[in-house]
Amino acid sequence: MRCWWSFGDAQGGAYVQAFGVKFNPHFWGTGISFAAALHSLAVQPIGQIGQTNIPYHNESVLEFDQTPHPIRENLTEPFFTQSDSRVVVPSTPGLGIEVDESVLERFTRGEVVVTDKPSAGQRVF
Repeated sequence: MRCWWSFGDAQGGAYVQAFGVKFNPHFWGTGISFAAALHSLAVQPIGQIGQTNIPYHNESVLEFDQTPHPIRENLTEPFFTQSDSRVVVPSTPGLGIEVDESVLERFTRGEVVVTDKPSAGQRVF
């Protein structure tokens, strides 16, 4: 079963788990989207723990891209790292990250458009 929803809708994970489906959020991009995916996973019920010793079978996992990426490595503080296949969930307000606006400015090309309207999935460049 595949399902898409906003990371802001943490109820989606509980919904699919109610039907016996693992909740494994994916992300690709910066520490902003990683923090959102991490928080979305962190608030899920732990009712999907099983009885086997099969890796990744007993608990949800979060994709963690570690390829070199200058924007991801510099845009947010903290820069997320894992230890023993675990990532610390920030406990400060919001997503628990700070965006370095000088890095954002350095990697921005063209006009930046800010809107309060919901996105239909399009990207503005």
